[in-house]
Amino acid sequence: MPFRRTMLLGAASNLFLPAVSFGQTAAFVGLWDDPLVKIAITSVRPNGHAVGQIDIPSQSFVTTFSDKPDRDQRTALAVVEDSTLTIDTSIGGRFELKLDGDVLMGTYTFNSKTWPIAFKRR
Repeated sequence: MPFRRTMLLGAASNLFLPAVSFGQTAAFVGLWDDPLVKIAITSVRPNGHAVGQIDIPSQSFVTTFSDKPDRDQRTALAVVEDSTLTIDTSIGGRFELKLDGDVLMGTYTFNSKTWPIAFKRR
């Protein structure tokens, strides 16, 4: 019986661990377009890591979200925190985007240069 209580208490404690609330993360799920780049977010894990990919159609380049950016594996790290989505890309760039309704707006930084960028929900 003590083992069962420990197991139940351990499982119950996980109910209170999410880094972000469901409502905040659900708002990021969807397809987001910029003239050159497409972002698809299918879900957001309890730790804030997004599941999905970045697609650059003109270059036939797709990067999948993972637990870390990796050039060889073509993976990027996408993290949702509050109303911000940060994506560290496989090639060393970084998107810092703020959610405002149906728009993700912010900057893309690569090689010490920063450009404004905005994605609209498809």
